[in-house]
Amino acid sequence: MKSANPNLTAADQRRLARRLQIQDAALELVMQHGYDGFTMDDLAEAAGVSRRTLFNHVADKESSVLGPMEEDEDIPVVAEFRAGGPTGDLMQDLVITAQRIMDEAQEEDTCAVERHLRVEDAMRRDPKLMALVDARFARFTALAAEAICARQQWPDDDLRARAIATALLALIRLSLEELRDRPDNPGLGDAFREVIAAFNDCADIARPPSA
Repeated sequence: MKSANPNLTAADQRRLARRLQIQDAALELVMQHGYDGFTMDDLAEAAGVSRRTLFNHVADKESSVLGPMEEDEDIPVVAEFRAGGPTGDLMQDLVITAQRIMDEAQEEDTCAVERHLRVEDAMRRDPKLMALVDARFARFTALAAEAICARQQWPDDDLRARAIATALLALIRLSLEELRDRPDNPGLGDAFREVIAAFNDCADIARPPSA
């Protein structure tokens, strides 16, 4: 796997390629044996790496299968959002930030869509993996709500922030479903843009006419 992101150094590209190699091997083991049906030693052997190298790239079995769970302070576009950027409009900036994160993920991994579809196949085979994905989405929702509260200077756990974050993650999940059902494979960022456009159309239809 070669990254399409020119901002990555050669060392970063090699590290990313190794991590994705490990993820591909982990997904194959889930498909063959289920999530609990293999050990990290099995994964190291399947990925063709030592146990030490394996744990240099992934923290545990969950991150080997689903990828790392980054905290939002590690993502520059999220820091910009928390500071009030890029436009100053909360809802617009939330959508822009989500789109940038998805576009950057696609740039880093040109096979990101195919890899996600493999995760979905594995989820259908093993309900435990589905529960892990649901828990990860819940964590993403909590992080998004916390970033919104920090930006807006709202109290922690503000209901408005939770509602906005929950709606955003629901739209992202719908975008992932679109990828599964679309033979043209538009890419996650493009699928998300289409979902947002459809959502905005619905909002316009539902908006009562002005007096």
